[in-house]
This record gives sequence, structure tokens and C-alpha cells, in this order.
Amino acid sequence: MNTMLSVRMDQEMLSRVAVVAKNRGYLTTQEYMREVVRQDMDSYYRTELDKIIASARKVTPRHMTLAERNALALESPRRKLTAIEKELLKGQKTQKAKR
Repeated sequence: MNTMLSVRMDQEMLSRVAVVAKNRGYLTTQEYMREVVRQDMDSYYRTELDKIIASARKVTPRHMTLAERNALALESPRRKLTAIEKELLKGQKTQKAKR
């Protein structure tokens, strides 16, 4: 049997999956496997998004709020750079004005 991830499973593994699927209330083994793969992909994408947000926080000025940092991280890479540059320039101007 090939799942969406092209993993080959032997008969013993298939019977175990069928038992687990039945115990968890799924109608078919395939439905259960789809749900497992979906959950794995969701966690993978959540992890990747967290990495992007963390990297954006490292290069953004500290005076930005958390919501602004997260919004900046979700923009496209080209726009993210220009937005970061704008924020850095804004920060430099305020520092010069304070001096």
C-alpha cells in the first residue's frame, strides 16, 4: 500500500493501522492515514512559520510591537526587506533627533 508520502507498509503494519483506525472511530484505514499525514504536515508548516517569524524578530528593531513583527515576517521576502529597511531608517532618524 502506498500512502500520500509513498511509504510502503507491510501486512503486519497495515493490520495495526486498521485496528487503530477502527478504535479511533474512522470508517476506513485510508481516512485515518490521511488525517495522520495532514497533522504531520500541519505541524511541519507551523514549525516553518515559527522559524520565519523568529528570523524576522532577530533583524527587526526592538521598538516594533509583536504584532508588527509577526506581520512583517508574513510578508514576501522582497517586501520584508524594504519594510525592515524603512523601520531601521525610522529608528536611525529618531536616534539622531534625540542627540
